[in-house]
Amino acid sequence: MNRAIKKQSSLYIFLEPYLETGDETAIAQAREQYWKNYKQNWKKQKRAEQKTFEISFTKQEWLVIKQVADTHNRSYARFIKASALAYCQNTYLIPNQLAYNNIQQALTMLYNRLKDIQEDELLSAEACYQLLQIFELIQNKIETELTQPKTIEEVITEAIQSNPEFKSKISKLILNIF
Repeated sequence: MNRAIKKQSSLYIFLEPYLETGDETAIAQAREQYWKNYKQNWKKQKRAEQKTFEISFTKQEWLVIKQVADTHNRSYARFIKASALAYCQNTYLIPNQLAYNNIQQALTMLYNRLKDIQEDELLSAEACYQLLQIFELIQNKIETELTQPKTIEEVITEAIQSNPEFKSKISKLILNIF
């Protein structure tokens, strides 16, 4: 079923001389040519805006990347792009973006519910204010832990500061590794 072409469209303007003759084969060829030119221009514009790279991996390298990408719940192409950008920007690649998004959604819903309680005056203004302050602290802590986890050095430093006897145990562990 052919749809009618809008007279203001660029396709109609392109086909107008052929439509006047009424030759179906000429119209079909002109339509093909129009779409060929359209796609060619679209690709040219896309190449100007976005750069693409072709890289190759050995079978073993590809299997490693694919396995890690699967644990991150991403296609290997998206994983490669995300991990390369994270490395270049010195940021942390969130292992499970879907779980992170679900956590963010749950936090947003909780925040909205707290605002509803405040607006409905189900609790005192002071209690609502304190709850919102606590919520913001928790949200910031979760956000930090999920997007910027502590490095091994930070974890070891904190462990030693909280319990100085860990220093000798960690030293022995490191010496045993090497």
